[in-house]
Amino acid sequence: MALRRIAGPLRVTIDWSVVRRLAARAWHLVASALLGIAIYTAGILLLRAFQGAAAAGYYAAAYTLVTFAINVGAMYNLSLLPSLTSLAGSRDRQLALYHTSMAHLAGVGLPAAVGGGLLAGPIVELVFGAGYREAALPLALLLWSLPLNFVRDVPLMALISGGNERVVFRITLAAAILSVALGLALVPTYGILGAALGTLISELVRMGLALILARRHGFPLPPLGRFHRTGIAAVLMGLLLYAVKPGSVWVAVPLGAVCYLVGLLLTGGLRVRWGQLPELRV
Repeated sequence: MALRRIAGPLRVTIDWSVVRRLAARAWHLVASALLGIAIYTAGILLLRAFQGAAAAGYYAAAYTLVTFAINVGAMYNLSLLPSLTSLAGSRDRQLALYHTSMAHLAGVGLPAAVGGGLLAGPIVELVFGAGYREAALPLALLLWSLPLNFVRDVPLMALISGGNERVVFRITLAAAILSVALGLALVPTYGILGAALGTLISELVRMGLALILARRHGFPLPPLGRFHRTGIAAVLMGLLLYAVKPGSVWVAVPLGAVCYLVGLLLTGGLRVRWGQLPELRV
């Protein structure tokens, strides 16, 4: 209604020629999204079958916390897609965006995995209560899928920007098959620990395949030097939290965040200038 007042009458039409082209490309991405969900839900279903409802419930609780963060990263990467596509005619700028996006996402995912892993127990008790303490171990492991997911989606967006949806589908299909196979091998013996390890290994393989195949389609790997500052800052943060062991999540999270930012400042990964917004330099 607001647009009608500003721009006048709006005529809505469907261009079926465009719809047909998009539908032909989109089914690979829809199937990839469903298979991506299967990588995580396979663990819950197998736990229910082999270990019972309680084990499945603990794992589902841990998975719920991780899913929220994964979806935030997915939103960022979806916003990256049109930029990568529009820069197809400017190769240097496209690769610069590709490498910088991976470095930035690693800078967010890595401290979340380190800090979250150390605080998994208190986080679970804060959100779900003391009765869910058994969800702490799978949460600590699943949180390491955050940097893998964040970084992996960048080469996937690069592949989609070049019209390689089928490649994305094959990557996700391979990871889903591996996830089910690992679940069948690990869950009956190791329970929720086996389910989390199976998911984590599947995501690691999925990220590796995405990077390798994106490289084959013209998107080379970023220099390893772009990740050392965030790595050092995350290690410093982890050492501090391990040494101090703050009893409250409300204290530990701000303390870890401040330590991580100080680590970035000391390594040159964060530049602060008077009168300007902080600049992430990774």
